[in-house]
Amino acid sequence: MPKLTSLTLAALSLSGALLGCAAPGAPNHAEWSGVVDQNDPRTQYALDLSAAYTSNDFAAWMEYLAEDAEIMVNDATMNREEVIAAFSAGHDVFDGIAHEDLNVTTMLYNNGTVFTNMWYTWTGTAKASGEALSVKGYCWMQWEGDTVIALYNAFDPTLYNEALSADG
Repeated sequence: MPKLTSLTLAALSLSGALLGCAAPGAPNHAEWSGVVDQNDPRTQYALDLSAAYTSNDFAAWMEYLAEDAEIMVNDATMNREEVIAAFSAGHDVFDGIAHEDLNVTTMLYNNGTVFTNMWYTWTGTAKASGEALSVKGYCWMQWEGDTVIALYNAFDPTLYNEALSADG
């Protein structure tokens, strides 16, 4: 058997150790682990909901949100009709509402739960003052099949509410 130098032995040991360990973040079978999929159809449905909001046409919201969906906006509980009315009313106060810098992915957990996450920058121009606003936000949607059964949307409402008050 050829002689192995200590350097060769160290290199072989390190290679074996690296190959024998799972990479950090590797898939596992834990209940709240799973797969993040940007190409899941629900990712596109979330983008459809964003486009429906920005165009003030909430037909997709009626299609994808369960009638009894649990909805919270900045910790205020709303039903489907209330959130649609509130989001639509924003178009009375702001022009050019848009979601920019969208990052949307769907998470399929090992326990069967499915969530879509959406990070965005909300932009709009206050009709009363002409002030352009830009507010970062986050939304998650929990799915049962192709239906949203729970939705949470969070953003700092300070500038938005100031513009609403100024419109008065």
